[in-house]
Amino acid sequence: MMEIARVDPNILAAEGKDPAFVLCSMAESEQNQAVFTTLVSSAKKLGGDIAVRILEKAANSPHHSGKLRDMAEDVLRKGKF
Repeated sequence: MMEIARVDPNILAAEGKDPAFVLCSMAESEQNQAVFTTLVSSAKKLGGDIAVRILEKAANSPHHSGKLRDMAEDVLRKGKF
């Protein structure tokens, strides 16, 4: 979904899917460390507002250690997306 959202979000919109909503929900609730890490590292490829929203949710996730939340916060601070 991340790749489709990056390349052509209209594909998902045509199917009635809001990639920003789904990806933000995942960032907020995902409990698997590998999925969470992939989500954070992929979010910066999206760029713009959607990346910021995903990273903010990840940085505040109650499901992960401070180290993983800090990783999301660090990407947000650097703003290189």
